[in-house]
Amino acid sequence: MPCGKPVWNGNMRGVDLSVIYGFIQAYIITPKNIDKPFLPIRDKNGTLLFPKGKFAGVYLSDELRYAQKLGYKIFPLKGYSFEKKLTPFKNFIFEVYESRLKAQKSSDDTMSYGYKMLMNSLYGRFGINPESNITEICKRDKYDEITQSEKIIMGNKLSDDY
Repeated sequence: MPCGKPVWNGNMRGVDLSVIYGFIQAYIITPKNIDKPFLPIRDKNGTLLFPKGKFAGVYLSDELRYAQKLGYKIFPLKGYSFEKKLTPFKNFIFEVYESRLKAQKSSDDTMSYGYKMLMNSLYGRFGINPESNITEICKRDKYDEITQSEKIIMGNKLSDDY
């Protein structure tokens, strides 16, 4: 998990991936014999693609090292590096897991489940997309106003007024 203050490096050309830990923009060449490419990119429409050939993208350094093992040629360009730490939540998870084991031993399924949810929820919070969709039922004039100023995914006419 990246920790500490990020350090920007505007020129990582020639830097060995084994000494970098962070988010790196890299030029990538896929191996010619790969059937299922590993590294994704998003196109201009936001579609997730797994390309073959040559491309550039931003990835966690661990992903790039794994891709190297698969035969990808990786050329770091620039990015943010961090201190590498296992997790800032190690003690919390350890204590909650110990409490869960005690609850299981005493056949307290409710508490065991609660402790499990605490551990899983902590992990899941960091994977949540901070942007969310909002559904709003509104009158036509407000709909016209919203569509002029905001990104609308879909609009349905419910009646003449809404």
